[in-house]
Amino acid sequence: MVVFSWLLYPVFFITLIFLSVITATGIAAVYPTDWAQSIYKAGIEEVRRRRVNIAHLSQSESIAAGRLIGHEPAQLAADSTKGIINMISMLTADPNTDQLKAELQQRRVQLETLGLRFQIQLVARTPSFIVASYLWSVGRLAIPIWFAWNGFRWFLPRTIPFLSKQFRKYLTTMTIIGVLLGVVWAWLNYIVISQDPTFDWLATAGEVATFCTIVAIISPAVQLLWKIFTLQFGTPKQWSHKGIILGVCITTLCSTFFFLISSGLFVRWASILCGYLQELLQHTTISIWAGEFLILGFLAYLLRNAWTWISNPRITYSSRLSSLSGAILILSCMVASVCALGVSTYTTSVIIKTSMWILLGVSALTIIAWLVEWTRKYRDLRKSAVMIHQKGFRLWALIAWAALVLVLSALTPIFDHFPETSTIIWKICVITYEILTFIVIVTSIPGFVITAFYIKRVSRLHRDWEFMLALPHPYLDTKPHSVCPPQTART
Repeated sequence: MVVFSWLLYPVFFITLIFLSVITATGIAAVYPTDWAQSIYKAGIEEVRRRRVNIAHLSQSESIAAGRLIGHEPAQLAADSTKGIINMISMLTADPNTDQLKAELQQRRVQLETLGLRFQIQLVARTPSFIVASYLWSVGRLAIPIWFAWNGFRWFLPRTIPFLSKQFRKYLTTMTIIGVLLGVVWAWLNYIVISQDPTFDWLATAGEVATFCTIVAIISPAVQLLWKIFTLQFGTPKQWSHKGIILGVCITTLCSTFFFLISSGLFVRWASILCGYLQELLQHTTISIWAGEFLILGFLAYLLRNAWTWISNPRITYSSRLSSLSGAILILSCMVASVCALGVSTYTTSVIIKTSMWILLGVSALTIIAWLVEWTRKYRDLRKSAVMIHQKGFRLWALIAWAALVLVLSALTPIFDHFPETSTIIWKICVITYEILTFIVIVTSIPGFVITAFYIKRVSRLHRDWEFMLALPHPYLDTKPHSVCPPQTART
């Protein structure tokens, strides 16, 4: 006799729901109800204190600021914790809800204070906006896990005695009944149904006893779930017609979905639908049009994001111009997608060529704007008497190299147009031209590396200098120390 074949799924789901409810109640026991609002306001203050001396942010810093602040959480109702308190009171057999509420509120305030202090100190000494935003995101994910662990650690020792008492009432009685019924059932099977000497009556009796034990475990779990349900939604007499209809619809939907999954109909219908779509895409031009419209939709989404950055007055001009370059490139791709649909290519080719020239012009303006912004950073550091280590960089060498490149570029067409002669002056000019070209080529790579490191060094020192002038976080008592190296600053 197999008594578990039809009982496995309901027993499993009841057990899963019961354990999930117990775990969720433990997690929510001491979880600060205002944590989402507190961490959101702390993020706003963190961004505000870092932007006191910064007029404009770059695009990456603006994205980091948005990542650090996050989305504004919804306001919770004033009595949102009442149901949790009642559930904890029931599952811990503590009738004094006022004292329990006061104890949990005190723990929540303590955990929220510690969590905020840890979150703020996590980025207090990090001058980089981008790195600070990632650290802030990690803390925003890790601290709720710490809250949940504290709540579960507080709740579990208090609910285990109550659950043991509830399950013990049924377990002893049903175990004895199960053994007796198992022996009777085994005897009836042996006498009435099968008189085989090899009949295993112990296995038959054990199955009945196991069945009764499972019933003894599931019955109090169902009763507790029903009590929790009535605590949250009231007794059946208190249910509204709208709530009843919603509950019936949800139950019907879940039951139907479970039936489709367990019977294999869902997989069968999905395979039939996929086969029909594959045949439709292979024998028609719908796939081409659908692909083009998907590409156009994706490019339109990118274009909208680019326009958001272009019209944002709080970011630097170089970032806005680079977004404009991206928007021009996206428009060119959209025109190319339209051409692929069979539209005349003459007009579109003119548009693409024009957009490419505009793109080059905007890119040049972007470089100029970036140079102006970098020059302002360098000037701010010089005015503040911050020492910038050269480490091989020389401005006169960069100017000389750039001038030499311009001169050689201007001489190249001259050497190409004039015929070669065997005069000494011509040979000296050719040798000089080749030597200068060799010097430019040899010094280009190390010069590029040294210049790039110098530019990055100035930007980093300016970032650290701005962070040194930042205000302390209002949630902390002390101001974080500057991370500027002491040897690089002098007054």
